[in-house]
Amino acid sequence: MPERQLELAVVAGLHRFVMTAVLFGPVRPDQNLHRRTQRAIKAHTAGQDYFTEITLHELSQPGSMRIEYTVTATSLSSAERAGAVYLSQLCDLLSACIRAPIRFYLPEEDARDERIRTNRKATSLDRVLTEEEWHWITGSLVFLRREHPRYLAAASWYRKGLIGSDVLDNFCCFWRVIERLALSYADKSKLDEKDRGAAKACVTQLVAELFSSSDVPESLSADKRVAEIIRLRNDLSHGNLPITGELIDQASSHLKPLEQAAFEVLERMRRTRLCNNPLE
Repeated sequence: MPERQLELAVVAGLHRFVMTAVLFGPVRPDQNLHRRTQRAIKAHTAGQDYFTEITLHELSQPGSMRIEYTVTATSLSSAERAGAVYLSQLCDLLSACIRAPIRFYLPEEDARDERIRTNRKATSLDRVLTEEEWHWITGSLVFLRREHPRYLAAASWYRKGLIGSDVLDNFCCFWRVIERLALSYADKSKLDEKDRGAAKACVTQLVAELFSSSDVPESLSADKRVAEIIRLRNDLSHGNLPITGELIDQASSHLKPLEQAAFEVLERMRRTRLCNNPLE
C-alpha cells in the first residue's frame, strides 16, 4: 500500500495522512510545477474521505515522478482505499490529457521493480506536463466524479488501452472510449427513437457535434469504417469468431487510428463540454 507518514491531525473523527506513490510515463512536470502543491482536489461533503494537497516531484530517473498527497479519512485503511481510487482516476485523466501511458505504483517494492524494468530500455521524455494541464486535472477531478462519471470511465478505458499489451484488448478499450462518450453525451433528441440506444447512431451524432467535416478523425470519417469497427468489436467481445492471425491483423490495422480517434474525442469533449467547473 502507499508509503505512510504520521497523521497530521485528528478532527471530528477524521485523520489526515500524508502518502506517496511513484508515477512512470514518458512525461516530466514543467519546472513551474516541480514541488508546487496543488490544493484544488478537496471534499465537498462533511465527514467523507477525501484526497487533497497533491505535489509532484520529478525524480532523477527519466520518466518517473514521485507524487505526495494528503488523504483525510476515518482510518488508515480508509485513507489507503480513497487514495488508491483517486490516484487511479487522476492517472486516467493525466493519460487522457497528455496522450501518454501513465502507470502508478503504491508499494515501494513494486516501484523498484518498475525502475529496474525501465532501466533496461532507453527512456525518452516526449512530453512536458504543463501547469494549465495539471491545474485542470487536479481542479476537475471531484467535479467529474460528481457530474461526469461517464467521462471518467472513458478516460479509464483510454489509459487501459495505452498501457495494455494485447492488441485485441487495446482495440476494444479504445472503441469503448468512443462508444461510452457517444452513448452518454450525443444529443439523442436528434435521433429516431429506435436509434437512441444504438452505438453507431450515437457515435455518428456525437462526431457531428464535436467535429467539422474537415477534421473528423480517420476511424470515424465514414459509416462503412465505423460499422466495420463495431462489427469487429462485437465479434471480439461476444466470442463470435476464433482468434486467428487474420483477426489480430484486422484489429492491428485499426489500432493506431482508433487510438487517435479516442484521444481526439476525449480532448474535444474536455475543451468544449467540460470547461465550466462550478466547484473551482
